[in-house]
This record gives sequence, C-alpha cells and structure tokens, in this order.
Amino acid sequence: EFCMINILNRDDQDDIGVASNYAKMRFWSPDFMIKQFDQLIDLGVRTLRICDEMFLLNRKYYSPLCKKLSDKGYGDLLNMWAYSRVDTIKKPENLKIIREAGIKWLALGIESGDKNIRLQASKGKFEDVDIQDIVKKVHDADIEIIANYLFGLHGDTFESMQKTLDLGLELCTIAWNAYAVMALPGSGLYKEAIEKDFELPDDYTGYSFYSYNTKPLPTEKLLPSEILKFRDEAFTTYHTHKPFLDKIRIKYG
Repeated sequence: EFCMINILNRDDQDDIGVASNYAKMRFWSPDFMIKQFDQLIDLGVRTLRICDEMFLLNRKYYSPLCKKLSDKGYGDLLNMWAYSRVDTIKKPENLKIIREAGIKWLALGIESGDKNIRLQASKGKFEDVDIQDIVKKVHDADIEIIANYLFGLHGDTFESMQKTLDLGLELCTIAWNAYAVMALPGSGLYKEAIEKDFELPDDYTGYSFYSYNTKPLPTEKLLPSEILKFRDEAFTTYHTHKPFLDKIRIKYG
C-alpha cells in the first residue's frame, strides 16, 4: 500500500519557499501525527510520501516526530520519501535522525548546475552550498536522492543548461527529474510573464509539464521549443548513462 501524508496545516500558501512564512504556519503536534502513522501502519501502509515541502526546514519541528517513529520501530517498516532544500540537511546527525525514522529517499531541488543562475533563482532565500558535498553526505547516510532540475531559468543558455545536465550526470542520483520553467497561474513568474507580455498557454493543459502542448517560459537566449527539446534529450541522455544504469542494476538487480 502507498499513501501520501500532509503533516502540516498552513494558514499561508502564497509562497511556501519563503522561510518567513514558516512563522505563519500552524503545526500539528508530534503526538497527533504519530497517531496518524499508527492508523496507516495498522492498515498495512508501508510506503509514504511526506507532501510538506518544508518538512526538513526546522529540526525542532521534524526531530520529535522522527524520534517517535524510530522509537516505535517504524523506521524499519516504512519506506518514506520527503522533500528538502539542499541548504537545510548539511549535518550528518540530522540525516541520521531522518534515516532512522524510515525516510529513505530525499527529493532535492538542485535546480541548476550554474551557481550564479541557481542563486539568482532563489533570490537570496537559500544559502549557497557545495552540492557535491551535500549529495555525498546524504548517500553516506544511506539515503537515496530524487534530484530535481530546472531548464529555462532566468539567464539560462544552452551552455548553462549543459552545465546542469553535466552536474546531474556527475552526481548520478538514483532518480532524476528535469522540468522546463513554467509560469504557473498565481505564481510570481506568471505575474512577471504578464508584465513582460510573454506568450502563455491558451488553456490549462499548456501548463502541464509533459503535455503535447506544454509551453514553458522563454529566456533571453532560448525559445520555449529549444528548452523543451533540450529537456527531452537530457532525459534520454541521463537514463541511458552507463554509470546510472549500473547503479540501478547493483541496487535493484
């Protein structure tokens, strides 16, 4: 059985990437949450995705729940994955806590292989880190990584997108996602696209990352079609990369 669990009740969802909004959120207590886990375990659920994209932002929040999961022996039963920013999981002791709780996969938003573009995209919200070092620490903690990348960020060129692909091949995580940057309705990018008179999708299917009529944002140097073509070819390049295939074969047979 598989289940998604949202362990956060938010008052403000306008910009979940902004740490200042963290103070506006209402959190369920660890005692309340562990009862939800008890019910899921009793139902036979073993694989869970924690939907909260900021679950690992504050150790004072996630550590008590992880401790309860570990103390109950759920860490051995569960196969969970969670989302994390690359700048909030630097300490091995934190990784040890979440691994013992049963979190065996971390989805990391690495975004770009070009440091300047990566920092520009975060607008100063994220701390600059050594991504290779972070990935090594996560792997050393016996946690696999779902790496997420973006093509078509502000300032992207063919050269910078190639840097992103090269970084992905170097890190060789066991799961890899790449998306074209979309001006999703309601987002800051959507507002910016309207102000700059960018051509936007005619209907909602155009905002789907993988629909036939997907229409991402352009950059100063790249057309939407060029970004999509690069993304699609990068998908094939990564998933036919011999070190990646060898890693899958060793891990899963």
